[in-house]
Amino acid sequence: MKNKYFLIITCLLMITLPVFGQNPKIDSIHDLFTDDIGEREELFYNALGSAGGAFSSPAWSPDGKKVAFSFSRMKPLPGEEDDLLCIFNIGEKSLKVISKLDDGNPSWSPDSQQIVFDSGRTGRSEIYKINADGSNLIQMTTTGAGGPVWSPDGGKISYMTTTGIWVMNSDGTNARQITYQRWDGQSSWSPDGLRIAYASEQNGKMNVWVINADGSNPIRITQKGGALTAWSPDGKWIAFYREEQIWLVSPDGQKEVHLRTDFPVYKASWSPDSKKIIVEGMKDFKYDADLYVITIKY
Repeated sequence: MKNKYFLIITCLLMITLPVFGQNPKIDSIHDLFTDDIGEREELFYNALGSAGGAFSSPAWSPDGKKVAFSFSRMKPLPGEEDDLLCIFNIGEKSLKVISKLDDGNPSWSPDSQQIVFDSGRTGRSEIYKINADGSNLIQMTTTGAGGPVWSPDGGKISYMTTTGIWVMNSDGTNARQITYQRWDGQSSWSPDGLRIAYASEQNGKMNVWVINADGSNPIRITQKGGALTAWSPDGKWIAFYREEQIWLVSPDGQKEVHLRTDFPVYKASWSPDSKKIIVEGMKDFKYDADLYVITIKY
């Protein structure tokens, strides 16, 4: 009888242990640019004219080679506004500015050749598109918009306004509204392009929701708060921000995982293989926000 019970327990452990092992957790964390503070400051000074500042809104390119982000210094230089749009080439460890007129929230085209972003250069936030080399700037909205995100197939761009989330063609035509709650936004597309994750306050607290790309079937998938969504390229997880930490939630809302760090972190962006995320955080300095790569172990 004891052998029978032992066999049953052993079988149960064999079934359940792999399931527990599937929970994502942090394997390592390193600075995007370099972990050597001196080298990092030299890189920043040569490219940006400043040894430090605030790095935000990282976006990993679909080819995995580059990261676009927004940089702001304490005191803008002549001819600059508050935020610069920058690109870091990971392999070359090179950094360049492609636009410097209050630009932020970049999102890459699927072929990694263009970036869509928002800018306050006209006095109001609007959406623009630019080549990754800084050429061919095109304004795409004129009535106030921000937080653009390119769809995985390259055909659509989602964005937010004060009235909700909209989706337009990637050439700026055929804009249509899909949510109607004030300040809905911070969207990200599912890999198949059929659904959009976003943050909404429609029940009195900011939470993560998922909606079909045509605006049907909105479903709340977090209950304790959440914002700044990022859907993983493999489709299994949606990263989001809650109380200065990054969390993961399954698209059906059935499982949440806390990627706990000992320093404040904010907006996340996935690597193309879904094995890493890049976040903005404040780790090495009290007032300067930097970008960190978190490797995830599944």
